[in-house]
Amino acid sequence: MMQTIPIVIIATLVAMLVWTVHQRGDITTLTRQNQELEQIIHTHQRADSKQAKHTEIRTSLDDTPINWTKVVKDLRSNLGGYGYLKTTRRLDEAFESMSYDGLITALDEIHATDLSKGDRQMLIRIMCSQLFSRFTEQSLARFIDRYREPIWQHSIAQGFAKWIRQHPEKATTWYESELLTGTFNTDSPENQLNTPETLLEYGIYSILSSSPDHAQRLLASVPQSSQLRALSSIRLTNLTPEDHINWATLVRNTLCQKDQLKAITWPTQNWSDGDGAPMHISEVDAYLRRIQPNNDELEACIMTVAAQPTSWQQDRRKIKTDDIDRLRQWVNTHQPELLDTATAKAVRSAHIPYQELERIISRYHATSHNDELLIALLKNRQASHHRELSRDIASRLTDEAQRNHYLDEFE
Repeated sequence: MMQTIPIVIIATLVAMLVWTVHQRGDITTLTRQNQELEQIIHTHQRADSKQAKHTEIRTSLDDTPINWTKVVKDLRSNLGGYGYLKTTRRLDEAFESMSYDGLITALDEIHATDLSKGDRQMLIRIMCSQLFSRFTEQSLARFIDRYREPIWQHSIAQGFAKWIRQHPEKATTWYESELLTGTFNTDSPENQLNTPETLLEYGIYSILSSSPDHAQRLLASVPQSSQLRALSSIRLTNLTPEDHINWATLVRNTLCQKDQLKAITWPTQNWSDGDGAPMHISEVDAYLRRIQPNNDELEACIMTVAAQPTSWQQDRRKIKTDDIDRLRQWVNTHQPELLDTATAKAVRSAHIPYQELERIISRYHATSHNDELLIALLKNRQASHHRELSRDIASRLTDEAQRNHYLDEFE
């Protein structure tokens, strides 16, 4: 783009011209100076235009066949600059214009080059995204055996997620078949450790809302020992409130009892609602209303919330007495018998000065006389730094064995 001539230059030249007119009044001189002014402006414009013009970067993508060694050289020599962006854009465009067979041929060419492993992977990673976004089913059938290779794994998982959203029955049946007879044959102890969990995660979360029955089939198709691990990315997944019921149904119908009680609590720990923290107790209440937990599930959720102060503290920089009171009131509305147990859980991880924490817990203990509260104090990581106070706390324990144990520990 042509740049604007600095106003100062033009103003100066015009001022000189006016001064000359007044001084001499010579029309001939004025005409000549006008011509000189026009020449100065024209010269300035040409210089700016030349400076502003981008140098055209020619890459091997302008050649047929493509010289992959030169493509990599272009990428490497322009890292972080305009040339790098231009080359990657041209590379994407080149791949987008290729048919499936053309992409396979290009892939074979890249493998046949004498490029380093890292350079080949750089090109293949860009190509993978084209293969699995445009030719999903064909690419899965051809390249699923490369799933465990890092440069392929993400593209394969994304491709599978896209396919199962569009054709849930066909994709689910294919996955079940692969597990039983193909790449992911779980009859082998060695392969059992390599169950394609990322593929499973992408598939389940992409259809949890639209095809919950197929999501359940996906999860049920892998060994029960791998199911909980396959779902663990929920902490980083955008699980919407509308998905909560489907999530609870999936967990209850598929996982073993022990794993159910873990997974049912995960949405309460979820950071995906956009506020940068696990659910607040008001949000937990809404979650519980949706899933209608049984007593064991409710207890698991309560204890999970008690252990994460960001769910019940008002000022997220510091826990105050009112915060623990708020937690206790909340627990009391759900399962009063868990009041001291949940308080003890909160105390063990609370970031409150030990002396202040002792005053808070002593107030609760004076009412319930529950040793569980005092033991939680003694298990707080600050206890060893306040041995005299910890021995005083230990002396209040009603259980003689526990009392002697902690008195000895803080001797």
